[in-house]
Amino acid sequence: MTETLFPPKPWLTIAYQPRRTMQAILAADPARYQILLVVVMTLLTWAAKYGLYQSLAALLPALAQMASSVPELGNVNNTSIETDVFSPLWKVPLLFLLGGWLLGWIGRRCFGGEGSTAQARAALSWSGLPFFVLIFPLSCWLMAPDLQALLLQLAERGMDAEPHVGVRLQLACGLLALGSVGWLVSLCRTLAAAHGFTSWRGLGTALLALLALSLITLPLGGLSFP
Repeated sequence: MTETLFPPKPWLTIAYQPRRTMQAILAADPARYQILLVVVMTLLTWAAKYGLYQSLAALLPALAQMASSVPELGNVNNTSIETDVFSPLWKVPLLFLLGGWLLGWIGRRCFGGEGSTAQARAALSWSGLPFFVLIFPLSCWLMAPDLQALLLQLAERGMDAEPHVGVRLQLACGLLALGSVGWLVSLCRTLAAAHGFTSWRGLGTALLALLALSLITLPLGGLSFP
């Protein structure tokens, strides 16, 4: 029996040939690199949020002073920021573990798919690789300086000041939106490869799984990523 070889450079081809790459990965070994992918995505998310919140931490005295007159800011303190910075270390693995199971179960029960939980989890982890490696960290790093400048302006002039959004902040938001849509499209196609159905059924599977995941994580404060 001829052994199926793992596809060369799947971390590149998954970005522009998600379905074909996923089919090759599943034919070779769907479990290969899954743990490594989740670890890399977790560390990248933590690093991005750490850089973003480092710039916010310097503004804590001014934000705390504003909190009494600006209800939208809520209770701002160093402990809450430090807790949120470290949340990706448990949120990302939990989302991939639970999300992979939901994508496998919903695809089989609701859309007639044939993929296992391990195959659905492989589809989830590989499809998110371009988003986590490039778009999400880049967006946070682009956003951090402008968020700091914007909050400093609010702290000095109050809510009557005209909030000026820099070009980098707009670019960061655009990248996040584009990356999220790209991840969803890639997930639909990798799920189609895992379950053996159409990309439209992959879209239905992804949306139902997202809804279920939001309801399940509601006791933990809802689904916020990450």
